[in-house]
Amino acid sequence: MRIDLPTPPTVNHAYAVVRGRKILSKAGRDYKADVATRLLLARWRPLGGEVVWSLWWRRDRKSGDISNRIKLVEDAMKGIAWADDAQVVELHAYRSDEGEPGITVEVLPA
Repeated sequence: MRIDLPTPPTVNHAYAVVRGRKILSKAGRDYKADVATRLLLARWRPLGGEVVWSLWWRRDRKSGDISNRIKLVEDAMKGIAWADDAQVVELHAYRSDEGEPGITVEVLPA
């Protein structure tokens, strides 16, 4: 299964610490809701068993860490692409400065 998604906010903007607790910011909640809608409209169903997922990030400017983009995408896909993060046994992440900005995600059985 493969899908193109918008670029997520960085971890620095997607999560906030309030009274000592880490919570999703409005930007993080909005992104997760958008991804869920896109996956459901594309008729994704959770895979059973172990999964491998790949992420290609095409950034719009030459700045930003790829690792700061992975967490929110992974959280948004839980329950739709796979049931639980424990199913993920392999992750591939790539960054490029070419092409239309955004994220492409592919999820396959391991």
